[in-house]
Amino acid sequence: MKNHLKNKVANSVDMISLYEKTMKIIFYLFVPILFLIIFYSPKIATSNQTQVSKNNNSEMDTFIDDLIQKMTLDEKIGQTVLFSSGSDITGPTIDKNFVEYLKEGMLGAVFSVPTVKTTIELQKIAVEETRLGIPLLFGYDVIHGHKTIFPISLG
Repeated sequence: MKNHLKNKVANSVDMISLYEKTMKIIFYLFVPILFLIIFYSPKIATSNQTQVSKNNNSEMDTFIDDLIQKMTLDEKIGQTVLFSSGSDITGPTIDKNFVEYLKEGMLGAVFSVPTVKTTIELQKIAVEETRLGIPLLFGYDVIHGHKTIFPISLG
């Protein structure tokens, strides 16, 4: 019985020793590689894209500056407005004033639009029937499983 116990202890010690050796090898091989990936890959990626991004940024900056200069104060404030669809009141509904708000530049985003058809209609109005054609942003509360029984693992 003692010999059997001694063999088990010896095997356990051998397994622990093997585990420690394996972990040391993994540590000494992968940590330097991980270090290189973390600290040098962004530099490599950005050095290849620097020239392209400078050209794109200047064009985009010019476009944005021109757009902001064209906007009235009310339109700038309107871009910060987020309305909710009101589906919590009586089922999936959209406020009838959304189209009016949108055309006047008093609406920049809509939360929880209930249907794809309504989303497309509002976006089409935003792009084609407003003075500046700025697209709407759409948001949905999906943390608790939008139209599903499963929540998402956020946070």
